[in-house]
Amino acid sequence: MTKWLESQKWLGSQDLIDKYRGCAVELLKNCFPKRGPDNAEDWEVCEVLLPHVQALCELSFPHKKQQLQQADVHSYTAQYLKERGRYNEASEFVNRALETQRSLLGENDPATWHTALLAGSIAADNGQYLKVEALFRPALEVGEKSQDQLRQYKGSAVDGLMSYVDNMRSCLASVLISQHRTDEAIAILRPLVVKRERELRNTELGKTDRETLVTMMDLGRAMLHHGDYNEARVLLKEAVARSSASRGDNHIDTARCQKYLALIEQASGRLEEAEKLFRIVKDKFHDLVPAEHPQALLSIIDLAVVIENRKKYGEAERLYRYALDTYKNTLGETDLTTLETTSKLLHVLYLQGKHEM
Repeated sequence: MTKWLESQKWLGSQDLIDKYRGCAVELLKNCFPKRGPDNAEDWEVCEVLLPHVQALCELSFPHKKQQLQQADVHSYTAQYLKERGRYNEASEFVNRALETQRSLLGENDPATWHTALLAGSIAADNGQYLKVEALFRPALEVGEKSQDQLRQYKGSAVDGLMSYVDNMRSCLASVLISQHRTDEAIAILRPLVVKRERELRNTELGKTDRETLVTMMDLGRAMLHHGDYNEARVLLKEAVARSSASRGDNHIDTARCQKYLALIEQASGRLEEAEKLFRIVKDKFHDLVPAEHPQALLSIIDLAVVIENRKKYGEAERLYRYALDTYKNTLGETDLTTLETTSKLLHVLYLQGKHEM
């Protein structure tokens, strides 16, 4: 579409070319599914749009409105690629969007904060923890300011900005957990859960708000790594119940809650309960996302680990082989995840007295 416009000499004047470019970027923005590009049911549509988005990157726009629409398209595309586990591609698009918004809107505009949150989330999923800290540490400083200093953003804009601060805190805490800095993570997450529960207590949203659920999940993860199994179990059972009630039992958020609950049962030595939950999680991800999706493959590895611990070596071997073949095809044979899965497979083969893959 965009390349076709560039090839049409009959358009004549630059003003007319700019007009049709603007129509093209607005049309492309409106073509993205309204439920959001992170919805698995809409991935096919997003993939069809991707070549047009890539062509859009080659165009420049003279007007601020069109530049911001282009940034929105890049942000939508980054969200879609993130959900598909294509983190390097997602990072390129989100960086384009963030650069444009910072230049045109400034650092403290809600749209800029939203894109910065997405950029940090992509970096976290890609294991780029230092980048996340560099993006989000300033958010903690902003959060320490009195709300009076943010009154330039009147009414709901103040609440929106503070919500982005809280979401950045939550994402930063998640990264700290991955770095085994659980004390720091818990110090961020405990008051955040209390705050969100207090704000939403008198509304129906209080039991269904996704941001609250994500924070509960992260706090449960931190407690798991900290060894607080009983408290973590209670918290994550509540998260599972809330997610099932609000998002549905067969939803990615519910599956994620159940995964962390399964990890707690595994760490507690309750392997039978852990295996049951991991099987449920694996089946849900199989239904909800493509086979090569990182969460789908992790659910297979999680199940393989627990059933290996229960001495079901044959089934564990089959699961490791499936995951390894998929990682080789999608990530390559020298990727760290591929090599770690190879090591797991070799170990279960050794336990069976097998000495060749």
